[in-house]
Amino acid sequence: MKRTSLAVLAASVSVLALPAQADVTPEEVWQDMSRSLDGFGYALEAGTTRSGDVLTVSDIRMISELPEDEGTFTVSMPGMDLEEAGDGSVRVVLPDVLPLTIEVRPNEGETMDLQIDYRPEEFDMVASGDPDAIDYDFSAARLVLELARLVVDGTEIPREGARGLVSMDTLDGTATSRRDGDMQRMEKSLNIASVAYDIFGSDETGANGGSAIGSAESVEVSSIMARPVDMAPDVENPMAAGLEASGSIEIGPGRSEMTFTEEGSATTITSSSDGSGLRYSASQDGLSYDAGAQRVSWEAQTPEFPFPLSAEMNEVTAHALVPVSASDEPQDMAFGVNFGGLTLSDMIWNMFDPEAVMPRDPMTVMLDLSGQVTPYIDFFDPTQLATLEGGNTKPGELNALTLNDLTIEAGGAKLTGTGDFTFDNDDLESFDGMPAPTGTLELQADGANGLIDRLIELGVVSEQDAMGARMMLAMFTVSGSDPDSVSSTIEINDSGQILANGQRVK
Repeated sequence: MKRTSLAVLAASVSVLALPAQADVTPEEVWQDMSRSLDGFGYALEAGTTRSGDVLTVSDIRMISELPEDEGTFTVSMPGMDLEEAGDGSVRVVLPDVLPLTIEVRPNEGETMDLQIDYRPEEFDMVASGDPDAIDYDFSAARLVLELARLVVDGTEIPREGARGLVSMDTLDGTATSRRDGDMQRMEKSLNIASVAYDIFGSDETGANGGSAIGSAESVEVSSIMARPVDMAPDVENPMAAGLEASGSIEIGPGRSEMTFTEEGSATTITSSSDGSGLRYSASQDGLSYDAGAQRVSWEAQTPEFPFPLSAEMNEVTAHALVPVSASDEPQDMAFGVNFGGLTLSDMIWNMFDPEAVMPRDPMTVMLDLSGQVTPYIDFFDPTQLATLEGGNTKPGELNALTLNDLTIEAGGAKLTGTGDFTFDNDDLESFDGMPAPTGTLELQADGANGLIDRLIELGVVSEQDAMGARMMLAMFTVSGSDPDSVSSTIEINDSGQILANGQRVK
């Protein structure tokens, strides 16, 4: 099954499990839902019929354009009932089985038709408030989304060729919608006790394909979005128009297993973690994210090896801050990754170090950068992005860069570093087209010579290459207070000179 169907599945969960907004009468509920979908770029079609206290919405079609005008994406469903509860609130009632029909019609490439059965159990959603301050609560004992039918380019794929199931147990959530001047602000939260999935796809022969199964506990999702009330649904640059979004996803212990089959030979990769999370924000001031996972483990079984290969990591994290709007002034940026405490299984070590020459201690790679850049274009504006394709337009300039932390620890050696530089974008000659830097880099290495000795013993480095490496260490470093420790201060001054520990090298 192709990645498009997975994206469709996720979109369906978002539309039904997290309804947009609701108000105090059925008509206002539907009007508000329609307005919300319009705000996300959907063209909405539906019929409505009023009977007593119930407004029935039927034949719902939500149509959106694929990126870069490459076609259309349509979600259809039979409908829902909106009931007056008698106390000024509205209850949303869904059928026991709600079939979602999804059509993907690219201008070029494969067409796709899916039916996903959406099955809520003990679903309850009640909305209350007024047009400018809407509150609603929803819950369900269980929600199941299951692939019921898949047609690719007019050919129906049998169940043995494709399947998909996502189930969520014990859900509850809240949402609020507030009109604040010219802005509409929406906040959502959702708690899920557990999530499980089972997805499979193969070709017509069954010899090639893949599957993914997994589960996770204690999933918490929250989001905040604010947008101008009059923002056009088809606006090309939503950030410049005033859209702001932020949120987080926190996931408890989880496990997954992926199997890839090629010509009848299967490779299986299993992974697990004690927990993971993501925090993000997006606005015309920039994009930022902070993601990570704790106690991550992997195991792979492949036809090439008669034994499983496994590894563990104490933590893996990544963060970034990226400006996205054109500016005349430097803007903050940041980037960082941390692969902390990586441990390889003895099976992996023994493949290249059977005599245990190298210490098998946990390994770490950490990089933490911050700085300032001046963007020349709006990166969410397609017209401005198109000017970069010829290579004649610069996206921006680098003004300053700070190395807050560099740590590489492996093989019994450790390298750490910090640094701070500014850049002269008017001087592109001193460093062969690169803006001329000015600043200092501090480096500290422990166990470097011991690592070189072990690499020689392993046969990875020759004696001649090792001699050159030791000479470089002697030229650019000074001995530290501890055995087999060296340090180096690399300075680039405003005259374009490079100095290592006070000695000029350029």
